[in-house]
Amino acid sequence: GKLLKELAGHTAFVLDLAFTRDGRQLISAGGDQIIRFWDTNAWSNTKELRGHAGEVWAVAISEPAQLIASMSKDGDLMFWRKDGKPAADGYRRLLESLGPFDVQPLDHSRLLLLPAGQPPELVDLKRDSPPVPLPEVGASTNVLGCFGTNLLCVWNGTNQILVGELRCAEIVQSGAITLDC
Repeated sequence: GKLLKELAGHTAFVLDLAFTRDGRQLISAGGDQIIRFWDTNAWSNTKELRGHAGEVWAVAISEPAQLIASMSKDGDLMFWRKDGKPAADGYRRLLESLGPFDVQPLDHSRLLLLPAGQPPELVDLKRDSPPVPLPEVGASTNVLGCFGTNLLCVWNGTNQILVGELRCAEIVQSGAITLDC
């Protein structure tokens, strides 16, 4: 609850933050369309990534693949190498209807996309693969939460919350919570 440091550099609000695994850098995504890297020892701005045409709503790091992923308000998902240059693929266009809470990071390389009225989709940044739908979940609105790197809680539409483990692009049920209604 204590203020560590004010990130003086963005000209608009900060929408998302991500620390590198070693904690030496903090990456901030801003409403000013800029992604900034901060040295956490000196709290100095060490690098900026520019390329989004809209507010940058989310940022994630895939350290094994040396990639940064960023998503903007206008639906652009951009991939950057850790040196700040665009990845070979450059970017992907996501559905414009995806909001900041519709893109959930699972681990250092995978994202869960939750498009309204459709099954969730899994994106693996490490493999640079297209989104894989997870139809066994039903609609994305059934996803109640993501926990850790592999666990999903899903409403079954009646009186149960199903707990499943995400293995590759398959959900293996590991438990259920029955509700008395």
